[in-house]
Amino acid sequence: MGNKTLQIVSYEQAQKLKKLGFDWECYLAYRIADNEFGKKSNEPVSYQGAVLEDYAHAPSVALALKWFRNVKRVNGSVFQAVSMHWHGLLSKYGANPDEDVRIYSEPHIWYEHAETDLLDRLILFAEEVSDGR
Repeated sequence: MGNKTLQIVSYEQAQKLKKLGFDWECYLAYRIADNEFGKKSNEPVSYQGAVLEDYAHAPSVALALKWFRNVKRVNGSVFQAVSMHWHGLLSKYGANPDEDVRIYSEPHIWYEHAETDLLDRLILFAEEVSDGR
């Protein structure tokens, strides 16, 4: 950890983001079905506007978190606690305080792990909301 590049979402996260409607422009994508360009792959490939149904965008985790804030109106943030561990916080505020939601992630030594864990929790939360749970 601690490198100077942004972490890309996993294959599984990309598929779930696609189902939730993620459609922001990205330079990478996962091939989620065989097509004329190649076989299904869990490694991201350069994305140049090929048939969208066969691909799931592969944004950075940071961009996916921004999409949740801007599109789904669910905030996700990572913070360092007094224990020096990184935590994720999912928060969505309702019309009244009874509708507020706050979910904390498990503590992590690495920021990137907390960020990925937070994204997984945001995806799960969004899936539950869309399913009416």
